[in-house]
Amino acid sequence: MDSISVKAFAKINLSLDVTGRRADGYHLIRSVMQAIDLCDVVTVQTCTGTEDRISSEPSIALSVDYASEIPPAENLPTDISNTAYKAAAEMAVCFSISNPHIKIHIQKNIPASAGLAGGSADAAAVILALNKVWQLNADLAALNEVGLRVGADVPFCLAAAAKNNPLLGLSEDPLASSAALCEGIGEILTPLPSARGEAILLKPALAVSTARIYKLFDEKSAPEERPDTETLIRYLKSDPASRTNLTQLTGNMINVLEEITASEYPVVAEILYAVKETIPADRIMMSGSGPTVFAYFGSQRPLENACAVLRIKMHKNSGLRIIITKLL
Repeated sequence: MDSISVKAFAKINLSLDVTGRRADGYHLIRSVMQAIDLCDVVTVQTCTGTEDRISSEPSIALSVDYASEIPPAENLPTDISNTAYKAAAEMAVCFSISNPHIKIHIQKNIPASAGLAGGSADAAAVILALNKVWQLNADLAALNEVGLRVGADVPFCLAAAAKNNPLLGLSEDPLASSAALCEGIGEILTPLPSARGEAILLKPALAVSTARIYKLFDEKSAPEERPDTETLIRYLKSDPASRTNLTQLTGNMINVLEEITASEYPVVAEILYAVKETIPADRIMMSGSGPTVFAYFGSQRPLENACAVLRIKMHKNSGLRIIITKLL
């Protein structure tokens, strides 16, 4: 039995703009995505001898352990509706692996349905693990084709996991990166330097339907504020120590879905307001379609005190998870 463990990194959106919609209903985006050090650990075993096989038929078995902070309501399915399971099935099909026998175990630390791409990160980890243990030697461009069959965020999660799991042998691939401009439906990647710094994540006990948020976005007039993505990218490519550059970055860290989600789910609006009133972060905004809000700090600082103050401020928000994380 061959086994490998891969760190599956969460992401935040430093910017998110919706630029159109395809005929098949998928929305076109321009988003700067940034990997953070909050991660699941995904262990993949492939069974080669008959004594190791789950059954005599091709099979995938998936199990999950949860961090103590994750409530039972966020427990994931362990069948084909799980993105990690689906990723394994797609890898077997795309690379013509006959009679595959795969065991997947996930140590889950990333909140589910949070706008942090936890499911996509797990799928990316499975793809990279199988590429390694099956000795396929595929590059990220080829693996992205598989990832896109699983989910639109998977290509970026592949880039981030490849960059930050050097033993996989893809950290020098041209697409491997901790930050990237993601276009199309998310599959067109342009690697960027990391924004650096730290963030405090605030995830309420709430699941947001991404499909519903995009539907509401389509029904509303154009957003008043959109990110100037090119200015944001210029900052990322310049000296991050410059306060002027930091202002240019944070001024264009805009998520056009934030207003929609905050209107639909008042708790998100409450968290945004409370954090802005409580801590002096460089930028406070929502990730993805929500509901996670993050406070971004352009330089590393001791954030434990800020978290303690936030816990006191929002003690009535039952189930709220507050997590300190570092930008990779």
